[in-house]
Amino acid sequence: MNEFSEYLKNLLDFKEMTVHDLANLTNIDRPNMYKIVQGKRLPRNTKVIKNIADGLMLTTSERENFYSMYKISLMGRDNYYRWKSVNDFLLTDITRKIFPGKVEQNKPIFNVESSISADIELSVSGRRDIQRIIINAINQEANSGGIVRLIMNPDNELFNFISTIFGNDDSLKIEHIITLSNNRGLMNSSEDYNLYCMIRVLTLYTESNNYNAYYCYKSGRGSDIGLSVFPYMVLLSDSMILLSDDCESALYINNKETIGLGNQIWNRMFSDVSSLADKNHDTFRYFDLLDEQSESDTSICYVYQLFPNAILWMNDELFKTFVVKKLNDNITDQESRLKYAEELENIVLRQKKIFSQVETNAFCSLKEIRYFLDTGMIDELPSDYYGKISKKDRIEIVKKICDHPANYHLRLLKNEPHIHHGYPGLFITDRKGYITINKNDGKPIVLTFTEPLNLLAFKEFFSNADDSFSYKEDVSTQKIKELIQEYENGKK
Repeated sequence: MNEFSEYLKNLLDFKEMTVHDLANLTNIDRPNMYKIVQGKRLPRNTKVIKNIADGLMLTTSERENFYSMYKISLMGRDNYYRWKSVNDFLLTDITRKIFPGKVEQNKPIFNVESSISADIELSVSGRRDIQRIIINAINQEANSGGIVRLIMNPDNELFNFISTIFGNDDSLKIEHIITLSNNRGLMNSSEDYNLYCMIRVLTLYTESNNYNAYYCYKSGRGSDIGLSVFPYMVLLSDSMILLSDDCESALYINNKETIGLGNQIWNRMFSDVSSLADKNHDTFRYFDLLDEQSESDTSICYVYQLFPNAILWMNDELFKTFVVKKLNDNITDQESRLKYAEELENIVLRQKKIFSQVETNAFCSLKEIRYFLDTGMIDELPSDYYGKISKKDRIEIVKKICDHPANYHLRLLKNEPHIHHGYPGLFITDRKGYITINKNDGKPIVLTFTEPLNLLAFKEFFSNADDSFSYKEDVSTQKIKELIQEYENGKK
């Protein structure tokens, strides 16, 4: 028996129903229903699964588990949870989910410098005292405009606490080494670990201009280089904190010689890492990134953008009117202005060319298309970098989306994400991935990542996206046309 058939059999027992009863309620012949319950047949038609769920009169939680068991049996456990990790990332506001608030730093806390003398180690036990030492040490580092180096994976219980300290404090530079898995098997039964780690650090990328994460493929902790009892490390200019595996014990050290050994440990690990994500938060350089995407050596790409990239669908006149002119207003030097305008137009022309040649699978939101028609807001640019787009021109842009070339496959999401406008946007090619996130000030930042298993997770998700995730192309096009008709008729 598979997971689905076992769960189905348990449901029948719990609801005191027979296979015969279920067959009658679903209009499925009894021989086939017996095969489904015994695990000898797994329906490929989702309508059959829905009929069975309706026939069992499942509660909301039962229905969720029912569909999960079906997908696990259909896809395999590892593939399902990898799919689920990507799906949750796309449909959830990750920044709100992971870090709901900030640590209050104005309350009296344990003062490290006044409580210990120089050049000695302080052993600390208990989560609260460890947190107090960490926050005080990092605050002191911030006062001197220093650097914090972390060897700690995001699944560590103290990582969430440490993350809340940094916030928008640009006086600190934060270098963070994490360890990822180098095999496709999941490290536990319900998470794609590499994707989980990347998601956990996204908020730090959005909140701090000086945060950088790096990864390597080792066993996962400082124990690889001799830190067996205290495998996690917070390294500062004049001190370091070593943390036990369970984060219930710590050593605070401000001995210069020992800190020197800590720096050696860091340098040895750092020599074997790669950047988890490269951040670009300069809006003008956003167009350089578009150019990099357009030059990617790829035969297929996947785009997840709640509103399809508006710049792609503007004709030359609209682009010059609403984007080039507005951007040039921010450049005072006449020669630079003309040069930039020419470069910008060439970049967009090259990007349009690549999208006309590369097989593109795009996923977007009907709600966000409606939002664009209502407001003229473009997700990929701050509002002060383009001019006001008239209602007529908004409709023309959306019409262009409907008339996309044959190699551009557009599908609307079935479940609208519970997120802010423009978050997140994804552009996935064979060798690189790009994540666009709007910061709190409304300006987008772009993270470029190349970690192979994370790229593979996204590519497999989008290439296997089924009707539970998005509408078919023809249905999507029809829904957009109906929306256009609604606005043309003056209902909005």
